[in-house]
Amino acid sequence: MADEQPDELVILVHGTFAGDKERRDEGDRWWQRGSSAWCALTEALPKGTRLPDGQLFHWTGANKQSKRLSASMQLLIFLLKLERQGIRYHLVGHSHGGSVIWEALVSAQVMTSQRDIAAPIWGPLTERDRRRDEPWAVLRKRMLPELLTLVQLPGLRSVTTVGTPFLRFFPEPAFLRYQGWRSPRFSLADGGTLRRHRIVRSLMNWGVYTSLLGGGLGLSSFLAVTYHVFILWPYLGSFLLAGFFFAQAERIDLANSLTLRERAWRQVFARCSDRWLGLWAPTDEAIRVLQTAAYPKPPDYVWLCTPHTEREPKNYPKAKRDLKLPVRLNAKMSDVDGFVPATSAGRIFSLVFGAWRLAFNTLVGPPISRMVSGTLHESVQGNDVFNTALVYASPWPLPLADLPPGLPDDLAERLDRHADEQAARLGPEFRDVVAYAALADLSLAEFREWVKMSKLPVDRALLHTGYFGDPDVLGLIGLHIERHMAKPPRGGKARAAASPELTAWLDHNAVEVAARLADFRTRVPD
Repeated sequence: MADEQPDELVILVHGTFAGDKERRDEGDRWWQRGSSAWCALTEALPKGTRLPDGQLFHWTGANKQSKRLSASMQLLIFLLKLERQGIRYHLVGHSHGGSVIWEALVSAQVMTSQRDIAAPIWGPLTERDRRRDEPWAVLRKRMLPELLTLVQLPGLRSVTTVGTPFLRFFPEPAFLRYQGWRSPRFSLADGGTLRRHRIVRSLMNWGVYTSLLGGGLGLSSFLAVTYHVFILWPYLGSFLLAGFFFAQAERIDLANSLTLRERAWRQVFARCSDRWLGLWAPTDEAIRVLQTAAYPKPPDYVWLCTPHTEREPKNYPKAKRDLKLPVRLNAKMSDVDGFVPATSAGRIFSLVFGAWRLAFNTLVGPPISRMVSGTLHESVQGNDVFNTALVYASPWPLPLADLPPGLPDDLAERLDRHADEQAARLGPEFRDVVAYAALADLSLAEFREWVKMSKLPVDRALLHTGYFGDPDVLGLIGLHIERHMAKPPRGGKARAAASPELTAWLDHNAVEVAARLADFRTRVPD
């Protein structure tokens, strides 16, 4: 029929380390066309929805926050193109794919008030609308009303995140302590923080310009008169001072941006919580590891969202990330009795070396250990954003306390047992691969390639990568999508009646999410 609505699309977004370097749409990864998970999900989807026939959404899957943010902007462009075509859609993300989805929704929310961040999407979104020789400024002015309508994402019907650890990076303290989240004056509430940032940012700009002007004028006049090196130092100091002011201004901009996006996170959750389904098991390895890697015993999120003038001040020290790595100098063999004959020169050298070893192991080794430990923690977190700290890692977009279960209890236990069984079966096969690698003297990189070539099902031993192999997980996703279709299909009630336990759990979960949101908004007004 002419007025028949097209099928609603279900867009899949994979997580970390699950990307395809060659950007192939077909493959055996869960999100690729033709995989077992793809086929099973196709069967679980309600009538009137379908997985894409065309190009799928790709991103690198690198464990870096900057890559996830870049991927979220690419996803937003992908969604805005669907919006322009009038296509309705549902989003399903696994692991950090859920983070990519949520960051895209946050960017769309921020664009409604901060239009400057929309710069990366103008080219891809308007490439077919630009008239010949039309200036970009004119094009943007002409397309802005449409863009502001599109970023509301009216075609978004539902969001499902599976095993997603939502990471919250906040600014660390720098030269001005209130910039950092551990400052007693830092708050995620509307009001004072951004105003102080704007005031100090203006002062920083003034410092940059005056330092550069003073240094530039002084240096030019100096070069015209003399080459005396001692007179040059004041002018070089002016440029260094300008660099210092510039770095502080960048930190303020970062704190401003993160605070602004944090408010958008809350706004997106308030707007989309009734369409969001978060599925996760309490023993999910990725979520537990990242919670361990985040700030230990972080502040209550409600407290952090309260204006600092309305709460009791608390101090949060910098997290100590010291793995006690063996960065030390060991004793020489000449210091071990019975191995090397002692000589007068040897004794003198042993005394000198012993003093140096003591100084190194006491003063140099521990700082290196802490620095390397911090780098390792940031690598696990995927934190490559300058001057930030991972404060929260939560299976919910809002890191609230005492969250309701992310799966029915029996389903979570079944997933856990299945992962344990696969790990037990994998043991002998994995030992064979390790033995071959040892005999062949393979390097670490060669060993990784050999594991891939052997097609050893390592992923099956992890609960985190086993969600899409369970029919009840797929059933929950299908029922959730069906509930939020623009026009639910006939037979939907019969489909729900066929899975009374899953339907009842979805009903209870929706009530829990709404109750938590209402309680949060009561304690933290918009």
